[in-house]
Amino acid sequence: MMRPATIAYATFGIASLCAMDAAVKLVALQEGALTATWLRYVGGALIFLPLAALMRRPVPGPAGLRIHALRGVLLTLTSLTFFYGISILPLAEAITLAFVAPLLTPPLAAFLIGERLKPRAILAALIGFAGVLVTLQGREESAAASGAHGYAVASILLSALCYSLQSLILRQRAQIDDEISVAALATIVPLAILTPLGLFAAPLPDAGSLVPALAAGAFGSAGIFSLIRAYAQAEAQFVMIFEYTGLIWAALFGWVLFAEMPRPEIFLGAAIIAIGCLLVSRGRRRPAAGKQSAF
Repeated sequence: MMRPATIAYATFGIASLCAMDAAVKLVALQEGALTATWLRYVGGALIFLPLAALMRRPVPGPAGLRIHALRGVLLTLTSLTFFYGISILPLAEAITLAFVAPLLTPPLAAFLIGERLKPRAILAALIGFAGVLVTLQGREESAAASGAHGYAVASILLSALCYSLQSLILRQRAQIDDEISVAALATIVPLAILTPLGLFAAPLPDAGSLVPALAAGAFGSAGIFSLIRAYAQAEAQFVMIFEYTGLIWAALFGWVLFAEMPRPEIFLGAAIIAIGCLLVSRGRRRPAAGKQSAF
């Protein structure tokens, strides 16, 4: 059984990451997804990196740094596509679609690194796909809005694919590299990629966007540290259950900040996807060594 402190870490971590998504959406609606993604990493770097430096954790060697650089590229793509998606979709719908990421990992692991694909994982992926189809039902909109919605859905699903790919790298390095160093590199590499784009490929942000950007950095850092603590104290399959509370937080923040009212199909689709994720997580006994948000 999970201890109350572990439950608190998991719940607070997921709530913080959903608050980060809401803060980034505020920026994205003003400045666009590229600038919003860049500012999210600027805010995260200002808050997270000094804390990581004070901890004086060991840095991976040259070979490890090259692997983390590749993971950083995938994280950059994950963030850009996800934040583009939430700039168009309601928060609850976007986060529900992103729940499919754990279902993509087993087939990708089988294809890329030769892990055996179990029938349970195939069934879970099919259940998750059905959940996505349910989530997409019930919309009434114009053709133009429907086209934008389609691009946003595709963007979120691409984000889930990139997230699953980077999770394979994290799985290979989690038992080798220090968890705080891994989290720091997950901020440094995307920031290095996005800074030239943010400065020269997009208009400079308005000063009013800096407050939600710093808030996103604070919420993101709090969420990362909280989930690291939760995954260090309990098996991943149990902590993972609390990730589905993200739909509740996303619905709340979407309603309060953006007047978004989730459709019943979103909650039904989320429940179906959650069943698939719980099915694929059964039988995993090894604790995760520091899971953190890709965003």
